[in-house]
Amino acid sequence: MALRSLVSASSIVTASLFGLGLASVGCSGSPLDPPVGTAEGAVIGGAADTTHEAVVAIISQRGNEAGACSGTIVKKQGRVAWVLTAAHCVDIPPTIVFMGPNYDSPDAKRFEVLDYTAHPSYNGQTGNPADVAVVRVLGANDRTPVIPITDSPDGLAVGNRLTSVGYGRTTPSGASGGDNTIRKVIQMSVTELSTTHVGYRYTNGNICQGDSGGPALRGTGSAERVVAVHSYVVGDCRFEAYSARLTNASNYQYVQRELAKAVPADTCDICTRAENSGDNTCAAKQSACFADKDCAALAECRNKCGTTACTQACDDKNPRGLSKLNAAIYCSCDESTCGALCTGECRLAPKCGIALGAEACAKCTTGSCCDAVSACAADADCFVCLRAGANADASCATNKLRKAVADCAATKCKAECASDPIGQGGEPAPTPGEPGAPGGASTVTTTTTGCSTSAAPGGGVGGLGLAFGAVAMGLAARRRRRLG
Repeated sequence: MALRSLVSASSIVTASLFGLGLASVGCSGSPLDPPVGTAEGAVIGGAADTTHEAVVAIISQRGNEAGACSGTIVKKQGRVAWVLTAAHCVDIPPTIVFMGPNYDSPDAKRFEVLDYTAHPSYNGQTGNPADVAVVRVLGANDRTPVIPITDSPDGLAVGNRLTSVGYGRTTPSGASGGDNTIRKVIQMSVTELSTTHVGYRYTNGNICQGDSGGPALRGTGSAERVVAVHSYVVGDCRFEAYSARLTNASNYQYVQRELAKAVPADTCDICTRAENSGDNTCAAKQSACFADKDCAALAECRNKCGTTACTQACDDKNPRGLSKLNAAIYCSCDESTCGALCTGECRLAPKCGIALGAEACAKCTTGSCCDAVSACAADADCFVCLRAGANADASCATNKLRKAVADCAATKCKAECASDPIGQGGEPAPTPGEPGAPGGASTVTTTTTGCSTSAAPGGGVGGLGLAFGAVAMGLAARRRRRLG
C-alpha cells in the first residue's frame, strides 16, 4: 500500500484571486492503494518534531483529486531549492510546498513549485524501486535549511537505527481520527535491506499515509543524510513499511542528474514568484495582509470578482484593507526586490504606494513628497483619508500622517496645490526667524478634505498579473491547508 493520502473533492477549496485559479491539493491514488505522504496524518507513535525544518509538506491537485506528501529540501542554489520526494507523490502535479512544524499554521512558509520530475523508470506500481521524484521550488535564500542526500555507498546494515520524519497519519489506516498537519519524528530499526529498498517492522510506531516522500535519515545534527525515501506499507501501517533506497544505482544517478540542473535565468516572473515564497520580503507582506481582518476580507471579496466594477465595489466595502493589499501586490516592484527586472511589468504601479492622480498637485506631491505619501499609504487610516477625498471622515483632520502629506505639499508644491484638496490644512515650512518658526509656531491640522484618489487597479494592470497571481497563491494556501 502506497503511503500517499487521498483527499475528497469536497475538501478542495479553490482560490481565483485576480483571475488566477488555484486550489490546495495533494497526492492521488485509488482508495485501495492510498499513497503514504498526504495531509491525512503523521508518523504513528512519533513525537512532534522541532528540528528538521528541511522536511516539508507537498500539496498537489488535479481536478477533484487532491492530497499531500512529505519531502526533504536536499539542495539550494540562488532562489531555487530541490525537494526530494516519492514518485507517486507527483502523479498529481504538486502546486504548493509548506515548511513548518505545522503546515496548517498561518506561520507556515509557502513555496511555489517551479517544476518537477519523477524517475523515468517509475511505473505507478506499489513497490517499484524507482519511487523517487524531485520537485524544485522558488523562494530559497541563505536561511533555507537543507539535509543533503547520502554519499554512495551509504554503509547501511540491518539493525541500523534511522530517523523518520513526516506529516503522515497518527493512527493506522482506516481508524477514525489520525489526520495530521504536524511534522513528527520517530526512530526505526532497519529489519530488511536490499539494493533497492530499506524495510522496517512495526514495533512502537511506523510511517503511514502522509509520510510518502519523507526521509529516512542516518546520522545526527549537521551530519544527517537522506538515505531513503518513504514509499509504501503493508496492510494498515501496523506491519512492514518500505523506503526506496537512494544508493540503488538507478535512483542515485537520477537524483544526481536532477541536482545538477541549472537554475533558471533571473527574470521578472522568477523573481516575483520567489519573493512571494518562503520567508522573503513579499511573502511577509502577504502574511501581514492575511493576518489583518480588513485586508483578508478585501482579498476574499476580490477573489470572487471578474469585473473592474466588482473590484471597485470590494474596495469601497473594505477600504481599510487597501493599504496592506496594495503593499503585497506591488511588493515585487520595489527596487529592493524585483524592480530592476520588472520595469515593464511595473510601469503602472503607484510610485509611492497609492495613485494620487494625474493633476498637477498630485504629480508634484508624488515627486516631491514620496516619503510622506508612502508613510500615509502604509497606514490603513491615512490611506482611507487620502482615498476618500472630500468625503473623508472628520477624524482625518487629526491624522498626523495625512497632515504630513498636506504640510509637504503646501511647502514643496505651493503653486501646484494652491487650490487642490491635497494641500488643504497643510502649512508651508516656515523660514527660520520668521513668525511661525519653531518656538512660536501655531498648530495647524489638516482639514477633512483630501486629495481624491483611488487605489491601484485590482487586476490586469500592465504586466502585474504575475504579482496578483502570487497573492492568489497565498490566499489559496491561507484558505485551505488541511486536506483530510
